[in-house]
Amino acid sequence: EEQSGQHPALNDVIEVLAPCQHRLFDLGGELAMPVYKALNAAEVDRLEAAIDRWNEEVGPLENFILPGGSALIAQAHMCRSLARSAERRCQHLNAIEPLEGVGLAYINRLSDLLFVAARVIAKRRG
Repeated sequence: EEQSGQHPALNDVIEVLAPCQHRLFDLGGELAMPVYKALNAAEVDRLEAAIDRWNEEVGPLENFILPGGSALIAQAHMCRSLARSAERRCQHLNAIEPLEGVGLAYINRLSDLLFVAARVIAKRRG
């Protein structure tokens, strides 16, 4: 780790996760205004590609993962938990008022991405 607080080994993780905050605002806009469409399938594909790359790096899950190890890993797990909760709420809304577009798929892939990101961070940081 450099003194600047940057994590060179995590640059690709940062590059994948940074746009996600903007996409969550897009999703919020879609939920608030059903005619507004900002998310597209390419964003879901982008998350799936990162999930596949990182899963290949960390290998198959062999036991239950406890959400800890460092503050950064715990934050990734916390974000995953919040994304999963948001996904359940979107599914509930979808049952009442069907959602169009890729929002449900995006939030599902995001929670999976955050889980794999926590594993990648743990592996790369020892």
